[in-house]
Amino acid sequence: MFFSDASRTERFVVQLSAMKTIRTFLAIPLPAPLAHSASDWIHEMKGSVEQNRPTPEKRSTVSPPSTNSAMGIKWVPEDNLHLTLKFLGEVENIEIPKICDVAAEVCEQFDPFELNFVGAGFLPDVDRARVLIAKIEDPTESLTAMVRLFEDRYADLGFKRESRDYVPHLTLGRARSGSRRVPQKAIDLWQRHENDPLGEMTARSIQVIGSFLEKRGPTYNVMNTVEL
Repeated sequence: MFFSDASRTERFVVQLSAMKTIRTFLAIPLPAPLAHSASDWIHEMKGSVEQNRPTPEKRSTVSPPSTNSAMGIKWVPEDNLHLTLKFLGEVENIEIPKICDVAAEVCEQFDPFELNFVGAGFLPDVDRARVLIAKIEDPTESLTAMVRLFEDRYADLGFKRESRDYVPHLTLGRARSGSRRVPQKAIDLWQRHENDPLGEMTARSIQVIGSFLEKRGPTYNVMNTVEL
């Protein structure tokens, strides 16, 4: 298994020994420049909130929203940005090696492929927007084909299929729990980037990631990396 640093490795081992299941998903890691560009969009949105806050003498006694939930949105921290391919949910510890084996078998069928991040978007759509995304063009259709294979192979192992067809995207923010829709102001601001290219990348590897909930939010540990 591959881990990003010694401290995280030690924490992961402790967590793993105390858990029977691990919240698991598969993802493509983002190159740093692309993650920085995506984070710039998020900071711009948060900055819009700061500009519209009342001055100290006019500020109410109500606490202002935290920077991580500005505009009623839970933003993804830059360090946690990734391109999710398949969410598996809670996986038994003893099943993790098989999960990694299937990932390797699927990846054997693919060479590195290009992805273009072509502008801001919404899921499921702008009228029912609950998720703010960066839209992705998949010119070789390798990404879509890979996700389809993951769905088939993990369904054979008993994991639930996604209820909706896969739409290539990078999630940057979600409506806060309990909200049916992203606030209209956030939608209007996000649409400013509708046709702004965010960047491009070559997908060269797939990661099997374990998610652990801590007080400051989820932390991710890479349990396996498979090269294309």
